[in-house]
Amino acid sequence: MKRLCKKSMALFLTTAMLMTNIGMLTAFASGEDKQSESEKTEQVAMPTADPAAGTYDKAQQVTLKSTTKDAEIYYTLDGKAPTVKSAKFSEKKPIEVDETVTIKAIAVKKDMDDSKVAAFTYTIKADEKADVEDTEESKGEEPANEEPQTTPEPEKEPQPEATQAPSEEGEAQLTTPKEHAGEGTPSDSTPAATDASGTTDTPGTIDPSLKNIATADIAVELKVKDSLEDLEKPDIYKATQEGAGFTVTDAVWTDAASGTAITAGGKYTVKLTLKAVEGYQFSNTTDISLNGVKGTADGEAAENMTERVYQFEMIAPEAAPTIDPDPTAGKVDEGTEAKLKYEGADKDSVKLMYRAGAETTWTEYDASKKITLSAEETATVVVKAVLSGISSEEKIFTYAFNTPDPTDTPEPTETPTGTPKPTDTPEPVIKKISSVEVTGLEKPSRGKSPDRKASATSGSHATVKSVEWVQDGSNNDMSGVFKAGTIYYAYIHLKAKDGYEFDTSAFKAGTTTANAKVSNYSHKPGVKSIDSKNLAIYVAWKTQAAATAAATGNAITGINSSYSKGATITFTMNGAGANNPKEEGNERYVPVKYKVGSTENAITENTPSVTKAIRISTAGTYTLTVTFQKQVYDASTDSWKNVDGSTDTKTATIKVNSTSSVTGRTTGTTTGKPSISSTDSTTKKSSNAKTGDETPVGAMVTIFVLAGAAVVVLAVRKKKSKK
Repeated sequence: MKRLCKKSMALFLTTAMLMTNIGMLTAFASGEDKQSESEKTEQVAMPTADPAAGTYDKAQQVTLKSTTKDAEIYYTLDGKAPTVKSAKFSEKKPIEVDETVTIKAIAVKKDMDDSKVAAFTYTIKADEKADVEDTEESKGEEPANEEPQTTPEPEKEPQPEATQAPSEEGEAQLTTPKEHAGEGTPSDSTPAATDASGTTDTPGTIDPSLKNIATADIAVELKVKDSLEDLEKPDIYKATQEGAGFTVTDAVWTDAASGTAITAGGKYTVKLTLKAVEGYQFSNTTDISLNGVKGTADGEAAENMTERVYQFEMIAPEAAPTIDPDPTAGKVDEGTEAKLKYEGADKDSVKLMYRAGAETTWTEYDASKKITLSAEETATVVVKAVLSGISSEEKIFTYAFNTPDPTDTPEPTETPTGTPKPTDTPEPVIKKISSVEVTGLEKPSRGKSPDRKASATSGSHATVKSVEWVQDGSNNDMSGVFKAGTIYYAYIHLKAKDGYEFDTSAFKAGTTTANAKVSNYSHKPGVKSIDSKNLAIYVAWKTQAAATAAATGNAITGINSSYSKGATITFTMNGAGANNPKEEGNERYVPVKYKVGSTENAITENTPSVTKAIRISTAGTYTLTVTFQKQVYDASTDSWKNVDGSTDTKTATIKVNSTSSVTGRTTGTTTGKPSISSTDSTTKKSSNAKTGDETPVGAMVTIFVLAGAAVVVLAVRKKKSKK
């Protein structure tokens, strides 16, 4: 009997050890797989160049190297990122550089990550000289310092001539592309080799080639009633000189009275963050002004400082000037002299400005000079006061003139006797229009319909016939709404009034002109076409970039480290861009389905954040997979639209312990297979928490135990029967 019991016990222990070893081997194999997946490969060293990138007087032969042994190097000369399909570098054949070019290169080696992309820019001075000579020759007899003018030809597609970053909104300046080529990059600088992210090969070292930013003035139109929120858009601030060496990246306006707009007499602190362009740096001698007001830099300038904050103290004028004589007092005589007066406490600091008649440019008032009123030319005077670069509200004064006294009419001369000779009919006098001003044209705003309600001022002696809005790259008048991050051209067609015609010497097709002005746009308009009775001018504007949503922002939250069987598992699926408002072109992600094991459930809420709850009745480790769909807002239909082919998946692990939940509810079968319940799911299989497969280990162990017990019982019965 004892012998049989020992044999049965041995059989039981052997079976248990066998099952344990199977679980351990499975777990070990699973662990090895995870370890291999987590192993990281080493990255190939980024290529270097000999000679170094920089400016040279003659052609160079460039050799590329990598410190990683046996690495292969691939390169491009067209500005594109190199791949293994690009030209392969050979030490036997150095790269011949005989003109300005940028070499981009990567190093590659089997079983290692590719290196970062290195960029080496070589400037050949002989090439630069040729460019200058070509430019001067093309100018012909134009003065060397004249501002280059440019405009699309009437029959050609209008093209933007100053590109901006996608996130920027503002005027698309009508300047030649050549003015911006290499803007802010000194010809004598030697840029270091950079990777694709723009970091130098030896970060943190002093770069002696950086050029100090000296003195620069930043200009922006500032006037009473301007919104402080609008004034905090950095793209409206522009340096007045070419190649200033920096851009404005942030603007903050602080009002002691906590107002929302500039008020008369208000005091403001303006902080502008400036970022140096490539090849430039700030120093302690850098002087920056805003509309002529000198700024104060925050702290001392460190070596190689490429970003710095400047503070400006601004004061708005207390009032606009008045004029003498007062037009409301009655009519004036032809030739009357007008004078400007200012009554504010800040009168010793303000500048008084005026525009008379058809003038479009402002003139600073000088009491020693006359403003002569004339019914023909100066019937209207517009005035304003300027302090710290801020303008007061504009006031318009319009005069009525006395008519000549009939008694002063000279006596008619006697007509000689005889047949009178017919007198010649005098030719009508046609006056030339040398300047025009268009008002009321609203700037493009993404998601809005184009404005076509512009009008010409009375002093322009012309009327606006029509306004066309053309998207960059198109010749057709647009329909619908403005898209995000896009340049649009407003073509304004004017017609001269009777008795007037346009001065073709003041407006030349194919150029920009200071003789035309469009309110809300500070740059010079371009002239598309002109004849004696018709003039077409245009301005450009880039709409604000859309708010994007990155797939990396999608997430699953609310999952605990483990759960008991039958417990309620609540989780939230959060799509990126949840806070992006309903504005044209804005992006977001919404969860559209989730899956646990092989059970897939559709999500119909169509919102960025959705919460669901499920129950799992069987212990094990489960994978929750959520699919997010990218959407873009369409203002024309007032709806979010799916972006075809743009989906993202995120996963989370759910671990269910063998202990049952006291409050949980278990659903499904009783065969030991996992069961999942929720408002959206049905019962499905899942892998065993310990072995990683679907084998019912608990049931197998129970069978072996029962089999062992049965053997013992049979042995006992057999022994009794022998007795």
